[in-house]
Amino acid sequence: MSTAPRPTVDVLIVSYNTRDILRDCLASLAAHPPPGADVRVSVLDNGSADGSAEMVEREFPDARLVRSSENLGFARGNNALAESSDATHLLLLNSDTILTEDLVTPLLAALESDPQVALAGPRLVYPDGRPQASSEQFPGLVYEAARLLRGTKAQALLRPVLDVDAQLARVRQEDREAERVTRDTDFLWATCWLLRRSDMEAYGLFDEAFVTYDEDLDLCRRLRGAGRRIVYVPDVSVVHLGGSSSTSERKRKLMEIGRRRYYRRHHGRVTALTYTMLAGSIGRLKRRGGAPER
Repeated sequence: MSTAPRPTVDVLIVSYNTRDILRDCLASLAAHPPPGADVRVSVLDNGSADGSAEMVEREFPDARLVRSSENLGFARGNNALAESSDATHLLLLNSDTILTEDLVTPLLAALESDPQVALAGPRLVYPDGRPQASSEQFPGLVYEAARLLRGTKAQALLRPVLDVDAQLARVRQEDREAERVTRDTDFLWATCWLLRRSDMEAYGLFDEAFVTYDEDLDLCRRLRGAGRRIVYVPDVSVVHLGGSSSTSERKRKLMEIGRRRYYRRHHGRVTALTYTMLAGSIGRLKRRGGAPER
């Protein structure tokens, strides 16, 4: 009687100057191996200057280390690792994550429950256990207006026509944070994704036109547009050290560039232009009023 071969999972980690948290991430991976799959770890070092590559080479000799002489960014780095993999499954994992349990087994179960499931991801939590709203509905212009208006004086004035907090909570599915039942969703942050390599080959991974930000949103939109399912598995969690609500000016601009590209690609030029005008006008309002970014 023949048995199905054990799945092989390549954990893909793209790192740039994250030596100490990368060490913790790799150690947590080693501490929580799945019993039913063979796991390999691949790290692409994006030209770090903090000794990250040397640390991986010295302390985690079983990991496959790929050194890049330049910072390829998130999309290009992950694409390079994925294209060089021959595993049956790929686990994209940020270097600023800590595993506290076996992630692979429940994500594999969710992925293999239906051939239409293309991507599965866990619940993300802060180090203190608070949840991060990483499972979301696809955004629209009303959501963008609410996100940009939060923290401004106009938020209270516009409450009769736009409840900013309610709109953000709906799209970010904050009302479902207590649920621990696997469910379909539109979009998962690419902090931790499990997918089949065959689907990566069929649909591509990240579009490198997205230099940074929203390459994950774009891929989720393409998968959902092809009729594939994206599954959120909140009964398993991973600690994500990032996900902070604070936003530097440079980060804000990069996020706007990524979001504008997303709207142009999936909603057309007029929507992209409207988003740009919204972001510009409300951004000026916030800077004049000294309102915090959230």
